[in-house]
Amino acid sequence: MRNLFAAVAFLLFSTVQPPALAGPAVVDLDAPGALDALERTNPVHYDKVQRIVAGVKSKPDSEVNEWLRVSFDAKDVRYVALLMVSLPPKRRLSFTLDDITYKTVVTLNAQRKVTPVR
Repeated sequence: MRNLFAAVAFLLFSTVQPPALAGPAVVDLDAPGALDALERTNPVHYDKVQRIVAGVKSKPDSEVNEWLRVSFDAKDVRYVALLMVSLPPKRRLSFTLDDITYKTVVTLNAQRKVTPVR
């Protein structure tokens, strides 16, 4: 009987992870339906995310991290300095609002510039 109790207790505690030990929630804003779901479930974050994604395109790279921290109380801001090879160029952005991490790929407003080969 004691072995049965130990086996049941082991199964319960090994399969259920307490919320405090669970990893932080990560929302991929580029996933289909992610923005619609965010708008329904957390309208405050939805508004902030919309303003962040729209505003990051107009900010100089050196100001993005500080702008997110000061204007939106964002934490763990990562605005990767590497441009994706695409036209227009794209960059990865991730940030945390209230223990929820959001990540997206931002399309930059870049003007086409042709440099002739010499």
